[in-house]
Amino acid sequence: MTKQHPFTPDWDLHVGENLAEYLDAYHMTQVELADRTGLHIKTINEIINGKAPLTPATALLLEPIFDRSARFWMALEQGYQDRAARRTRQQHIATHHDWLKRFPINAMHQRGLLPNTRDMQTIGVALLAFFGIGTFEAWKTFWHPVPATVTCQHAPQPTPSPEHLSVWLREGQRASEHRECPPFDAAKLKATIPLLRQLTTQAPTEFWPTLETLCANAGVLVIKVPTYPRLRVYGATYRYHGKTIVQLSDTRRTVDQFWFSFFHTIGHLLLHGVKASYLAGDIVAPTDTPPTPQEAEADAFAARTLIPDGAYRKFVRETPAPYTATDIERFAAQQGIDPAIVVGRLQQVQAVPYHTPLNELKGSYDV
Repeated sequence: MTKQHPFTPDWDLHVGENLAEYLDAYHMTQVELADRTGLHIKTINEIINGKAPLTPATALLLEPIFDRSARFWMALEQGYQDRAARRTRQQHIATHHDWLKRFPINAMHQRGLLPNTRDMQTIGVALLAFFGIGTFEAWKTFWHPVPATVTCQHAPQPTPSPEHLSVWLREGQRASEHRECPPFDAAKLKATIPLLRQLTTQAPTEFWPTLETLCANAGVLVIKVPTYPRLRVYGATYRYHGKTIVQLSDTRRTVDQFWFSFFHTIGHLLLHGVKASYLAGDIVAPTDTPPTPQEAEADAFAARTLIPDGAYRKFVRETPAPYTATDIERFAAQQGIDPAIVVGRLQQVQAVPYHTPLNELKGSYDV
């Protein structure tokens, strides 16, 4: 059985060619049509030769002459212009085929963000819709570098893929579009920190709804978006459509890493404000680049929020090294935090090696 394919011509008639056919059928010259419509002969000629579009006013003038409604003529014009625009977009996408392969297409397929196809034209159209842009030049203008209103905390690694990073951020933006949130209130957010800190001893299934609610009441949307291949981003803070957003990934899975990353992003909001701008270099900095002052301040905020400096100094002063699991669990219970956070702090200041039996105290999250 022969497989049939729909006929899709790569050419198209413009409305002027249709008009020329009507002139032939009515044995009418362009000069006569100009006289009947009151239009200049040059205007008629340009329409017939496809050099000028057919306007609604001209369509009304043609209506009584050929007994065809103005809608008929405008439908021809609109159809031609629409098909011409789509051909232009196809050519635009075709010139970007190799570049489009830099996006995490397979992962986006799996998340239902792109149609499950290998056709690059279809993928190109879907990517334009995903980012809410008309051309890929617009992507390069807006997303590369990543908007300065976004600051990301990322793992020590080579420069992350801007294409992958933009998809991760855009997924968070889209998730925020369907959620309501009051204006950002720094005083309320600061007041919730003790309550947020108490959540560190709970499992994600228990603490996540409370975390979202506490932050939302202070005007902060907390959104979790899994990371993408070759992208180790921990979290981001940004403003989008008037909403203040903290976006977290699943890169940091141990308890101490998750909470340090979370309070790091909260630190940015409280210390630097929701309208603060951060250089793109903060996002895609080389591995040997020292942290910016803002990043260092956010790190310090997270550390002292989880374990106050005075309490930490007292623990170190009164507890002889090497530290035991019992020492750490006792101190964590006094502070009302998970023991993993204590281990992480000791490792951060190099008081405990990263490869240690104490890592057994560091549980993992699947958030």
